[in-house]
Amino acid sequence: MMGKVCSWCVILLCFLASCSEEEKSGEVFTPADYTVKGKVEKGPFIKGSTITLQPLDSKMNSLGTSYPGIIIDDDGSFDMGSLKLDAPYALLTTNGYFYNEVYGDLSNGTITLQAIVDLKDNSTVNVNLLTHLTKERVKRLIANGSSFSNANKQAQKELLTNFGLQKYAEKDVAQFSITAGTDEAAALLVVSAAMINTRSEAELTEYLGKLSLDFTANGKFTDEQKAEYRKAATGLNFSRIADNVKERYERLGKEVTVKNLAYYVDYDGNGIAGDELGDPDVPMDLAFEQTELEVPKQGGTYKIKIRANVPYSFTPLDDEHTGSWESPSIFKITPIVYEKQLNEQTKELTIKVEAAGSMLMKSEVINLYSLDGKIQSTLTIRQKSDLAKTEDVLSKDGLEHFKSVLLQMGEVVSYLHSIEGLYTKTYQYSSSTGSWATLQQSPVSSSNGELETTWGKFYTLIRNVCTVDKVLKEIDMEGDLSFFLSYTASIRAAVYYEMAVLWENMPYVDRVLSYDDAQKITNGTLSSTFEKAGSLLNDRSFFADKKNDFSSISSMIFVSKDVPAALQAKMYLYQGEYAQALQLFEEVINSGYYQLDNSRSAALSKGSKEMVYGLPLSLLGGTSGFPTQSVLGLNDEFMPLITYTEVLLSAAECAKKMNDDSKANFYLKEVLTKKDLTPSGDFTKDLKNVWQKELKGTGTYFAFLKRNGIAESELGLNGKRCLILPIPYRELATSSNLVQNPGY
Repeated sequence: MMGKVCSWCVILLCFLASCSEEEKSGEVFTPADYTVKGKVEKGPFIKGSTITLQPLDSKMNSLGTSYPGIIIDDDGSFDMGSLKLDAPYALLTTNGYFYNEVYGDLSNGTITLQAIVDLKDNSTVNVNLLTHLTKERVKRLIANGSSFSNANKQAQKELLTNFGLQKYAEKDVAQFSITAGTDEAAALLVVSAAMINTRSEAELTEYLGKLSLDFTANGKFTDEQKAEYRKAATGLNFSRIADNVKERYERLGKEVTVKNLAYYVDYDGNGIAGDELGDPDVPMDLAFEQTELEVPKQGGTYKIKIRANVPYSFTPLDDEHTGSWESPSIFKITPIVYEKQLNEQTKELTIKVEAAGSMLMKSEVINLYSLDGKIQSTLTIRQKSDLAKTEDVLSKDGLEHFKSVLLQMGEVVSYLHSIEGLYTKTYQYSSSTGSWATLQQSPVSSSNGELETTWGKFYTLIRNVCTVDKVLKEIDMEGDLSFFLSYTASIRAAVYYEMAVLWENMPYVDRVLSYDDAQKITNGTLSSTFEKAGSLLNDRSFFADKKNDFSSISSMIFVSKDVPAALQAKMYLYQGEYAQALQLFEEVINSGYYQLDNSRSAALSKGSKEMVYGLPLSLLGGTSGFPTQSVLGLNDEFMPLITYTEVLLSAAECAKKMNDDSKANFYLKEVLTKKDLTPSGDFTKDLKNVWQKELKGTGTYFAFLKRNGIAESELGLNGKRCLILPIPYRELATSSNLVQNPGY
């Protein structure tokens, strides 16, 4: 009897112990068969990746057994068949290579992902980043007394809430698959892509470990982690990711649909993904009702309507959307000063623009962005420049650049004036030998060194001027720098005029020539040169309204409208088009700005109001070697190109040719009186004498003699061939298409 009692006691104790364990767990398990299959996706794992199943008890402790398996397809599928397990809970652990949906290629390394699943509720279970991140949080909640079901639901909602995706928390994340074409599929794909983005496999593993550690503690990411994730997600190229996924599965023989991934990102950080983009079933619309705003230099206030059915911002969430505009280094570009104010109810933008602060205004751009950055509308504000505000338009480098061009121009003009001064015998060279001395004789040899030097320096200047033009046109997409073309046009016209008077049949170059092009260069004619150079002066809208100021390099660039008028007039006069010439000369005269000085030296001094166009030598510096100084012995403060004396004498000549003796005598007398010269009563003689006396060394006397048909007699030239200079022999030798001037 005692033995039976003892046996019953043992049985009872065992029963009580069994009940105690079941009561602790809250669940009683009966071994059962479970079918285990699903997919592993971080992008799909590739065929051959490993997977292991470990059965767990209700406290998520291992029951001590494990079942190995492998991924059986490149879409991440696995099928472990039917397994008889003591409990329905299991830990799935996978390791392998995967398809990177961001870059559209296989990963360089392997990663490990895990999932805790309840097999009695899910015959199909997937492993992904979401299951991996919830695993430890589920275990923590269960350890704190929660059931698996409640812990799993809570962890999933907490995790998805961190991404702003809480609306998809009703479905177990172990059922999420990127191939499903559902909202949950799109949410998983966005999270997966944002997590890998620019990270390597090792960096992803480290990143997931840090996220899991913080999330396990309290179900939240830190603010820094949320901001880091949001930055990664908003910077993704969703269309490319969608294409990569679809192409990958197409190669595997499967058709996959991918929703618009933009709706699964919390762009504004308000905790709800996709609410920033409006109704996903309605095409997004966002635009300014006008794309350009033209503002006068005085400024003004303007109202611009905005058409939008989605939230928007004036600044992109991703810095990569923005770009900086950099002005060319030689210019100082002044930004438009404006204020903008948005009326959100009427969707109307008010823009108040201040007056232009410079003659070179930078266009401003206002952008509208949808919060996903996929829609952008641009309003460009352009303001008319204030041509009166020339200060500080050039940078320090710009001033040096243009100074060097002006210095080159001064050197070329100095050579031209010196050649003309010696050839017209208005100056005598101190030596009877050398290339300068032979310029006092005719004919001049085509091997004369000074002719070769002048020719070379002239075309070097032209090349540099053409380079400036080319650069200006390349960088000036909106025409803001057009007024600088007036500067290069005036230089080109001034030097081409003097060169053409001396050589006539010279090549006209209007672009930067390659070496091969330079070898093919051909002669031009005087009339074609004047036509081409003069055509650059036709549009005077880019020339300054002000009169000339020679106090700075900047002021030298912004020449007045009188300069193109006088240059064109000189070309018309030389070709016998007297009416056109007189009209332009009188524009300069009637301006009332210029005044005669009583001597040539005074006219070429600082403070003189005679100078229409000239180069202040002290401003240029480095001019001591100019031949006008070393050869002609001149010490003028200006290198003259157009003086008021020349304008008046030219106007008198035009009027005489047009048989307007009254006007001709009036203009001539004005000069004679101011210069204290006694008239002889012979108009042509008086005009010649005052021209020779007052304009010698200015490169204008030879042109006067030639156009009036008295150059041969006055200068004792040996035949008409001496009315033009020979093209340098060196140029003929290097350019086979060039032809020597007649008579040489």
